[in-house]
Amino acid sequence: MKDNTSRSSSCSSLKLCLLSILFLTETVVAIKLPPNLKIPALIAFGDSIVDTGNNNNVKTVVKCDFQPYGINFQGGVPTGRFCDGRVPADLLAEEVGIKSVVPAYLDPNLTPKDLLTGVSFASGGSGYDPITPKLVAAISLQKQLEYFEEYIEKVKNLVGEERKNFILANSLFLLVAGSDDIANTYYDLHARPHYDVDSYTTLMANSASDFVNKLYGYGVRRIAVFGAPPLGCIPSQRTLGGGLLRECAEYYNDAAKLFNSKISTKLDYLLKTLPDSKPVYINIYDPLYDIIQNPTKYGFGVSNKGCCGTGAIEVAVLCNKITSSVCPDVFSHVFWDSVARDPSSSNSSHSCNLTLFPWVCWVIWTTRNQITFERRHISSKDTATKGIQLAREWTMAQQIKTSQPKHTPGRRSDSIRSRLHRSETETRCYTYAAWDRASQHAGLARIFIDPLTKTEIIGSSHHNFVSSHLMAEALAVKSVLQAAASLDITNIKLSIDNQTLARVINDKLFDKEIGVVEDIKSLSSLLIDISVYFFPRDENGRADSLAKTTLRTHLSVLGSHVD
Repeated sequence: MKDNTSRSSSCSSLKLCLLSILFLTETVVAIKLPPNLKIPALIAFGDSIVDTGNNNNVKTVVKCDFQPYGINFQGGVPTGRFCDGRVPADLLAEEVGIKSVVPAYLDPNLTPKDLLTGVSFASGGSGYDPITPKLVAAISLQKQLEYFEEYIEKVKNLVGEERKNFILANSLFLLVAGSDDIANTYYDLHARPHYDVDSYTTLMANSASDFVNKLYGYGVRRIAVFGAPPLGCIPSQRTLGGGLLRECAEYYNDAAKLFNSKISTKLDYLLKTLPDSKPVYINIYDPLYDIIQNPTKYGFGVSNKGCCGTGAIEVAVLCNKITSSVCPDVFSHVFWDSVARDPSSSNSSHSCNLTLFPWVCWVIWTTRNQITFERRHISSKDTATKGIQLAREWTMAQQIKTSQPKHTPGRRSDSIRSRLHRSETETRCYTYAAWDRASQHAGLARIFIDPLTKTEIIGSSHHNFVSSHLMAEALAVKSVLQAAASLDITNIKLSIDNQTLARVINDKLFDKEIGVVEDIKSLSSLLIDISVYFFPRDENGRADSLAKTTLRTHLSVLGSHVD
């Protein structure tokens, strides 16, 4: 960074800054051209760490083209970067004298100059494992290469074959991926149940090496491959895997270090075997881990929570202006998101901590009863996760009551966060819940369809400790209403597979002032209108299939079966 102004426009979270200042010099020195030549362009591949807005143009829920993302970007505009400001691709491009902002390749406003000085092909949610981007409908690395082939042809048409070859051979290329593979695909979703951590990190390293080989085949010579960060110390993974004290989940960190050792070895081999190539491994694990463990040494105050919201679990669409506040001092936090929370009072970030303790105590008590009287085995991780979930739901309900209603009849929001076209016409939504009686787990699915553009936004989630199929259906409806609030949808035609629940919502028979029914009542009040229709499962095939897939994935590690 050059000055304070520069700092204010860069991202303060893990996913972007990675404390660029610590390894910026290492990257530049490792790939720098001779003094008499200038690096012509910077080009990035990978995931959200270097995604500068490609996901804005993809049908995925992994988006951040809404505030408070971008509050420290130029003009305070959210661009689809997963942070409050710029990402490492922007910072490195400025450091080597190319430009201060690297545009997304899928940006419809891309200019010829943008192409010649570099773009990002990265997509939030992507990874080395081909399954990883499929889970969230992100752009795979293979698809990023196909876009790169288009890019090469466009550059050739602009400047000719010789200059095109010079740009490819002398530009700085970044490859940043692996976090979503380890954290989401392998650990959180257990989407590779037949792999142990050693074989899975080998799969990742082989994929990364193959990608570098393919870039070399296109004429690329200067490639910086970023290692995985200390994933177990990310706020969300602390919450999910760090116990009640939210310590670093070391098994995530161990996987990251194992992958790093493998990809570093492979890059050393490629350096020796590919003539004129300069692939380098960029170690971000060690410097970032030191920052997290010793934040005050680097001028930070908080390293175990993010700045957006509670700082404990949410990310992307859950970090929004409706349900999430921003901490008073963005630059006191190492992390920006990976978390989320609400209102604008300066002390709001502390209120979740006050509510978490009693909910965890309650879940410990109910779990003890289930173990004693029902002889059920419930892990400490599931117990802690359930307590956090209940605390979040309770906190959200209180925020809805104190701030309502966000939308009033006859008034539309013009929020920059909206991704579906807003009109007085109803937005269709199909939802379904798959429930497993034996484990009492549920998979939830929802599909929004814009009435004019036919754009779809698809989402899914899973819940533990679900007592019945009716409760699972109610949780699915609640998830729809929460997503609608985040997406700024105010008029919904909802299709569900439960006649009783449809009648309760349509006739406003909210006679229980507790639990999920009260949540549905409160969330419904944010809408201009909601109409609910019974839609049999055999006519709701896509949502049904997505819900069952979500549940199967969640239960795969248990060896359960869903009909």
